[in-house]
Amino acid sequence: MDNKYTLPVIIGVVGIVLGYMVATKTNNPTEDFHKYMMGDGSMDQHAEHMFSPDTNPPRVTLSVTEDPKSGWNINVRTENFKFAPDKAGQTHIAGEGHGHVFLDDIKIGRVYGEWFYLDSEYLSKGAHKLKVVLNGNDHGDIMVNGQNVQSETMLMVK
Repeated sequence: MDNKYTLPVIIGVVGIVLGYMVATKTNNPTEDFHKYMMGDGSMDQHAEHMFSPDTNPPRVTLSVTEDPKSGWNINVRTENFKFAPDKAGQTHIAGEGHGHVFLDDIKIGRVYGEWFYLDSEYLSKGAHKLKVVLNGNDHGDIMVNGQNVQSETMLMVK
């Protein structure tokens, strides 16, 4: 791209994103901008898949271990839930799907299995909240009693 067009293109993209956020009456412009720019979809609301607490609903727990070389090894354990990476974006089937991973309340990716690695190179020093939320194949929120099925933990970067 010719340098004389770089600034106008950047201004145009920022204007489109900000205009979209105003039009959708966003409550969190920083998070929504991140989602929009990271290709997290159109920011539409996903379906909600409700479970009653007395029906053996899905559960998730996290454990975090500092990697001996660098970063963090995250273990995601589930009950009554099966990871189905080959069905991401497809029709909801109760009890299967994937997880959405959040760092300091900003979605950073998906988890399709029991383990994932988080590189500390991208983290500032201090405390950070790590959260995994279970989602159906269709990205719909899996919920029990109106609450997302999720687990969160804190990690300390030295």
